[in-house]
Amino acid sequence: MIPAEEWWHIVEAYGARIWSAQIVFYVLAILLTGWLLLKPGRVQSWFTKLYLSLAFAWNGILFFIVLAPGITGDSYGNYLFGSLFTVVAVLFAVDLFRQKIQFSPPAAGWRAYATWALMVLVLGYPLFGAALGHRLTSLIVPGTMPCPTTAFALLLLTTA
Repeated sequence: MIPAEEWWHIVEAYGARIWSAQIVFYVLAILLTGWLLLKPGRVQSWFTKLYLSLAFAWNGILFFIVLAPGITGDSYGNYLFGSLFTVVAVLFAVDLFRQKIQFSPPAAGWRAYATWALMVLVLGYPLFGAALGHRLTSLIVPGTMPCPTTAFALLLLTTA
């Protein structure tokens, strides 16, 4: 493990390089989530899988291997996690054609409320960071950072 200060320095340098992509990925995540939760269907599922495929590819290739080397403490961890995220991206891309995964949130009851609440928490990552005083370049954003992207995908997969 690397020290927290070094980790935040890498995250901030990464965020400074890709801040515009962070905004695009974040806005797309919010729009796709709203579209999917309010009106689930095949088209919404297809675009959500496309988003997840691009987000995991971004994290696997650009985050772990190209732009944030050393985030895991050694190059082996970067290649391992980069490979894992890239494999997940390929699996979501394959399902764009196979059409096996269909996202459909719970219609009512506590499961629906829990899904909405968890989605707010996951999509709130950058807002919580800003509230805690982090600058734009050091925010943890779904789509461009591994942890919220994984949480977002797992939450969506629970609705499949």
